[in-house]
Amino acid sequence: MGTDYFFLFSFIPLGIMIGSDFRTRNVGAIWLLLFAILLVVAVCASLGGAAFAGRLKTNLLFLLFLYLALGFYVCVIRRRAFASFFRAIGLGDLLFLPVLSLFFELRDFVLFLTVAFALSLLGHGLVRMFRKTEKNATIPLIATVGVCFMIYVTAVLWMS
Repeated sequence: MGTDYFFLFSFIPLGIMIGSDFRTRNVGAIWLLLFAILLVVAVCASLGGAAFAGRLKTNLLFLLFLYLALGFYVCVIRRRAFASFFRAIGLGDLLFLPVLSLFFELRDFVLFLTVAFALSLLGHGLVRMFRKTEKNATIPLIATVGVCFMIYVTAVLWMS
């Protein structure tokens, strides 16, 4: 088995997080940590430490920009207190995205997030249309982006 297939081991904790996020909107820290460790090992084994460091640096800078833009939107545009930032996005989501970013080059990560977020919004809208949910129901971001990640990784491995 090639080192590229190490990424599949990360599907175990990711699957548990997806199920938990769909059901309760909570994700266990131990599963997030295990997912992070498995993904770091897979990236380092597949691409090496230099690629890992490069991806980490560029993608974290992009996520910092994204989080600051979201904070600006919540605090300034929506005129809400900073505490509403954490109602807009959970702590697990804030920690999940940097871990996930290790798999991608920056361009691919931006494209992946754009598609995954769009599918998350579309799926959430469809669920709200066909099933009674409370008005302020949150989107299970780890679950929806996690499913997109599993599909993406499987497709990449299958095509290689």
